[in-house]
Amino acid sequence: MMKKTIILQNAIAFCATLATIQLWEVFTASIMIIAYFYILLICLFIQRRAFHPFFVISFGLLILSYALYPTFQLIFMIFTQLKWTQINMVVQQIWWPIYYIMVPLNVNCTLERLLATVYYAKYERMRPWALLLIPGIVVPVYTFLAIGRIFGVATTAFINWSVYGGSGLSFVILSIVAATNVYRTLQLGKAGTNGLTARFQLAENIRTAQISLSYVLLDNIIKLYDIFWNGVFTINALFDRNRCAREGGGYVALQFGYLIIRFTMALNYALVLTMLAVFLMCLLERTFAKPMLIDTSDESSYPSYSDEIIIEGSDGDVVVEKVTAIFYSDSLEYDSALDSSFDDAMITAEVIEEEPPMAASIVKDSFVVIN
Repeated sequence: MMKKTIILQNAIAFCATLATIQLWEVFTASIMIIAYFYILLICLFIQRRAFHPFFVISFGLLILSYALYPTFQLIFMIFTQLKWTQINMVVQQIWWPIYYIMVPLNVNCTLERLLATVYYAKYERMRPWALLLIPGIVVPVYTFLAIGRIFGVATTAFINWSVYGGSGLSFVILSIVAATNVYRTLQLGKAGTNGLTARFQLAENIRTAQISLSYVLLDNIIKLYDIFWNGVFTINALFDRNRCAREGGGYVALQFGYLIIRFTMALNYALVLTMLAVFLMCLLERTFAKPMLIDTSDESSYPSYSDEIIIEGSDGDVVVEKVTAIFYSDSLEYDSALDSSFDDAMITAEVIEEEPPMAASIVKDSFVVIN
């Protein structure tokens, strides 16, 4: 009897140690992830004029939800250690709804890219604000069902299956977007069949899709992974020391297997977030680059074909463009034909004569036209 008691005490102590280790691991990881998300959110806000407003809103809301969730999770963990039970009840009522909000926001983000892919030729002028009704209606209802517990066990089953369904729908939309972009690229790549504007807008759509959909795809994988382990093995990120003491090595093996795989995915997650932040910071660097003077008498200083530039109009709007043709004539000192996603953003000699000089940015430098 004494021997069994000692073994049980050692098991409880071992499980308590593992729980403490995992607590510090979650604390450290949360700090890193929170920093990534807020940096990404700030970069997206600064560069909001370089993207379609609906993309900024849909993708920004998704990033914001992922920034707030680990923030409240971290607050919950700290208050738990301080044994502030009453305050923690309030924190939990905010924390868990944010998790459920992520699902419709995820689907809404992929719907935005689908709309941009289907209507790529005129999407820059579209303002599909009606689509915001999807998260506006679904999120409150979904959150109420998730935390209301009015259906008992049925609520948990509903949430699990809805997350599966939401992630599945997101995967389907992602596949359609990818296949459509490949098809459009092949079609528009045929010489003489389409204008420069259509090809440029498709390129912009693909670039924006690469920014957002890689993040959404990895997010779906992690969500499905969590649901699978929780549904099959009843394992989640929270270490249960009581279950550890009851089940021993079996539970520990499952828990560490779960954490190792999840930590690997978290590293990939951090890599994707870093790539997104670097991309947005590069845009930031280009936007505030110091201008480089271009003399029209010196052809070596002219921008070259296919250089990407950022044009800042008189109204303050910033438009990312790509130079597709530059030509000069005896009657005009400078005249460039730009493939523009906005008709009123076309640069011509007349525009330059009315508002000289015009500043723009090429990759990391910029130029100012001197007449």
